[in-house]
Amino acid sequence: MLISVSTWALEARFGAKKMFELLRDAGIRAADYNIDDWIGNREQMDARPNSKRSGEEVVAYYSEIRRYADEAGITIGQTHAAFGPVGVYTGELRADIMKTTINAIIATSVLGAPYIVIHPLNIQGRLFDEQLDKCRELNRTFFSELVPYLKKYNVKVGMENMWGMDSQSIIRPCVCSRPEEILEYIGLVDDDCFCACPDLGHFVLTGGDTNDTPAGALRKLGSQVKLIHAHEVDGARDNHTAPYDFANPMDWNGIADALRDIKYEGTLNFEIGGYYYDRFPDELIPAALDHVAAVGKNMIARIEA
Repeated sequence: MLISVSTWALEARFGAKKMFELLRDAGIRAADYNIDDWIGNREQMDARPNSKRSGEEVVAYYSEIRRYADEAGITIGQTHAAFGPVGVYTGELRADIMKTTINAIIATSVLGAPYIVIHPLNIQGRLFDEQLDKCRELNRTFFSELVPYLKKYNVKVGMENMWGMDSQSIIRPCVCSRPEEILEYIGLVDDDCFCACPDLGHFVLTGGDTNDTPAGALRKLGSQVKLIHAHEVDGARDNHTAPYDFANPMDWNGIADALRDIKYEGTLNFEIGGYYYDRFPDELIPAALDHVAAVGKNMIARIEA
C-alpha cells in the first residue's frame, strides 16, 4: 500500500516539479492531485489552468505534470475536481462548470489516475434530510451528464461524504453525510462509474448527528471504498491536518483495523492542507513530510498485519 498526500498546498508553494521531488525524498510514493480547489465565480474560473481550455490544451498541460510525477517516481492515485456552490451549476455558469468538470476527467486520465473526486451537489436548505428528493434529482442530472466522459476516459468518480453549516455556523450532515446515502448515490446513475471516497474527518464532524464513526462508516461502505481522504479534525472544523495533530486525536488504530477488515487496496491518502504545512518554513517541509510518512508507515503496518 502506497502512502499518498494531497497536492494543492505543496504545489502552490513549491511548484509541481519540486513538490513531487519532496514527496519522493520523504518516501511518499503517491499523490492525490488537486486539479482545482475552489470555483465560485467567473473570475476564479478563468484564472484556473483547466477552466477555459480546450481538450487539447488540457492534455498538453497535464502531460507536463505527469512527466514531473513520473520522473520522481510518484503515482497519481486519484485527483480532486473543482467544486463550488450549487448556484454555479444551476445558474448562468452551468456550461462553464460542466466544461471544467469534463476537463478534470480528461486531466485525470492524462495523469494516469483511475479515480476522480467530484463533490455531490448540495442545495441550499439541504441539512439533515431536508430537501432530500430535490438534492437527489439534481445530482442525478449532474452525474448523468458526466457518465459518457467517465466511460470514454476510463475514470471513476469517488463519491465523498459532505457537510453543511446551520444558521449558527455549526457543521451538520447534508448530502452523502451518511454512508447509506453514498451507497445510494453510487447506484443513482451507473454504478460502474462510481465508487466511495469516504472522508474520514468529515465523518467525525457529522457523526454527532448521524452516529457514524469513521471506522463504522468504512465497514458500512465495504468493498465500494476504492480511495480515501484521511485527515485529522478537531471535532468542530474541517482542519485537514495530519493525524495526531490535536490532543484528542481520531481513532487511527480503529480506522486502520476497519481498512484491513474491508480488504482495502487503495492508497493511504492523507488529504492534508495548509493548516498543517503553513506553520513550517520551507526548510522544515521535508521534516513535516517525514512525519506524515512515519504515520503512514505505522498505519500500513497495522492494516497489513
